[in-house]
Amino acid sequence: MHDLPSKYFIEQDNREKTPLIFPSHITLLCPKYLPEARVAVNCRIIVEEKTLPTGDYRAKADPTGIIIERKKHLSEVARNVLTKLGRRRFADECTRLSCECDRPYFLLEGSMAELLRSYSPIKDESPWLAYDALERLALEHGVSMLYLPSTSTAQRRVVGEQIAHLLVNGVVTPWRFNPPSTVESVQSSP
Repeated sequence: MHDLPSKYFIEQDNREKTPLIFPSHITLLCPKYLPEARVAVNCRIIVEEKTLPTGDYRAKADPTGIIIERKKHLSEVARNVLTKLGRRRFADECTRLSCECDRPYFLLEGSMAELLRSYSPIKDESPWLAYDALERLALEHGVSMLYLPSTSTAQRRVVGEQIAHLLVNGVVTPWRFNPPSTVESVQSSP
């Protein structure tokens, strides 16, 4: 089982115009114990800005484990996947992201409520058609979706902490190499 480092580096693409706000420390479950033991460890988070070849956020310790690509304007992305050219472009992005890492994610700016409220189709159609097209492309390419409901400071901070947890857990969890039934034994309590 992996030990949790005392500090953890997140690489952030330096082209991000409105980056997430990461906490300086996060509290996680200790990977040496089963979750029901509730043993917590603190981990320092350090963000390094650099030009990333793919994606906007990844763990420095495992650059091909989880990559998160941020997409602005969920409603615009959803509208574009209903056109032939837009669908092909988004499929190409999904393919590139999937080829670069084991667990690709899109972080979509906006919420379903916003999409439903702001969607203005060319024809009189349901906004759920755009959502279905978006989800199908993501599913076809094995890309998971995360949502950033707004770009407010508070939302960027909350989602930043969520992403920090996701990236750290991606490094300390042996998900890539062992199916759950063969994972090393962990202690039930300290």
